[in-house]
Amino acid sequence: SQVFEDPMMGYTIVIKHASGYSTVYKNLSPTHATGIAEGNSVYAGQLLGTVGDSALLELAEEAHLHFEIHLDGEQLDPLDCLTASALSRLEGADSVID
Repeated sequence: SQVFEDPMMGYTIVIKHASGYSTVYKNLSPTHATGIAEGNSVYAGQLLGTVGDSALLELAEEAHLHFEIHLDGEQLDPLDCLTASALSRLEGADSVID
């Protein structure tokens, strides 16, 4: 994993997956979950951190997670990549999926 502060998008965690995929979590709070550090491995379902308001580019918006999926460095639409089951778990009062 990579853990860093992006000057415009705030506290960021990048997880590298198999087959060239990576997931990117931005606009996090400055305190990450236990065990989350540069170079550490993570497992499915592990808590990475909490949503913050650290992204300067998105300060006018309410606190939210900025989530990206990349394949070989190219950004993809997460809605095209997640299964119906995964999407259904994301829907709820605290989630907005367009």
